[in-house]
Amino acid sequence: RFDEALRSYNQAIAASNGAVPGYFINRALALRGLGQIEPALEDVLRARSAAAASRVPLRDPAPILSPNDTGGTREDGFP
Repeated sequence: RFDEALRSYNQAIAASNGAVPGYFINRALALRGLGQIEPALEDVLRARSAAAASRVPLRDPAPILSPNDTGGTREDGFP
């Protein structure tokens, strides 16, 4: 049901004017489920920017979005 999730998060992002970082993370997960890795990673960057602007702590979604699902540690110290 990734298509349905994608539509829902598109609506949520539009309604919130992109102010809720979690919506971008969840949309990234839906995009990843649809095999759209590049747009998913772009949403992760949007989430990071939104989180920094609002000072909202954000978990590292990289292990979840890893194409081979191995995760791992990031070098950039993502909180």
